[in-house]
Amino acid sequence: MMLQAMGALVSTLGRRLRHGPLRPSWSLLFETSICLLRRTSQRAASLDPLGERALWATMKAPPAKVFGSITQRDDTLGGVRARWFEPRDVRSEATIVYVHGGSFIYGSFESHGELIAHLAVTSGARVLAVDYRLAPEHRYPAALDDVIATYAALLEAGTAPSKVVLAGDSAGGNLVLAALLRLRDEGRPMPAGVIALSPWVDLGRQGGTLETNQDFDWGVPSAFQSWARTYLPTGSLDDPRVSPMYGDFGGTSPLLVLYGECEMLRDQVEELIERVRAAGLPIESERYPDMVHGWMTLASATPEAARAFERCARFVTERTKTSVGART
Repeated sequence: MMLQAMGALVSTLGRRLRHGPLRPSWSLLFETSICLLRRTSQRAASLDPLGERALWATMKAPPAKVFGSITQRDDTLGGVRARWFEPRDVRSEATIVYVHGGSFIYGSFESHGELIAHLAVTSGARVLAVDYRLAPEHRYPAALDDVIATYAALLEAGTAPSKVVLAGDSAGGNLVLAALLRLRDEGRPMPAGVIALSPWVDLGRQGGTLETNQDFDWGVPSAFQSWARTYLPTGSLDDPRVSPMYGDFGGTSPLLVLYGECEMLRDQVEELIERVRAAGLPIESERYPDMVHGWMTLASATPEAARAFERCARFVTERTKTSVGART
């Protein structure tokens, strides 16, 4: 990985010397990080899902200082592997159930550990990260089943739903939104709220900002259809259990959606926000200028990540104190 990182740095330096930063607010470190992610995405697009997973697993960042402020503990809830990220200074009674991204085929405690640790420290709450089953070995609805099973087991262990916030990024954002719809449909207790970070909410979407933002973001537009059909080989991609944008969120919990101005998923995220808002349902959103998909995973490279964590922390505090969205 060191050689790839050096190559990305040299390429970024050369481009910036000729044309300046790709976006006005981007530091050299942030732009280099995006260049490295883009190059990895381009290599991954030529691989099968297992090869892609193996490639992304090699992307290991140096240990972040934030890990010194938490403890980690493995657990199993509802038959699903999970890991607790607990701040040494626990200031909240809330529990955040976190579902990582990775296009439904990769991602882990390690790939998203820094993001999860920052969320725990900033909110002062315990975070339970879910190690859900991945495609292609386990296709829809395995991942969704695992999120539901983990949440149900947490409640069975004595945690009140009014103290639980579901959160996830990208494919994980899809899963927490789909889980919310399913919990409602099955008459189960609602969590206090849901946080969706750069959520992938329309698996059948093509064109739009998938293409117009590809010069800034780090994904490959053609990969999205491959990922979607790895997760759901047959059936309609417009099914709300697969593409939550098409769901009716009436009778669920308040939502917080954060996304980047330059990310490839921007138009579908904004359409979700508009649909929920037009239905008169509680949703908060914030668009971050110049930010790309999942910028929170680059916490050491941009101050905008810290701002996003602080926004999430406020939502967790507000929701778990008032419990307006809880249903028992």
